[in-house]
Amino acid sequence: MKTPLSALVLLHAQRHFLEKQRGEADIARQWRTRLLEARAAGRPAVLMQWDGPAGSDHETFSRGWTIHPDLRPEESDWPTRAP
Repeated sequence: MKTPLSALVLLHAQRHFLEKQRGEADIARQWRTRLLEARAAGRPAVLMQWDGPAGSDHETFSRGWTIHPDLRPEESDWPTRAP
């Protein structure tokens, strides 16, 4: 397998971040387009998932903590959790 020269990194792919943004649907659509392009080109896609403190809108394993449904990771992606 050839090593990719670049990767797509989505640092804020979680629901709690995108759902707060004006134009959420447009942002998610643009990011999804880039995600699909990266996958088609064989580039890795890294989707960051930040753990959140108890009671926060992105508390670990809560609804807000999950990756936005328009950006669901696929087998070739690299979902990555961070504290």
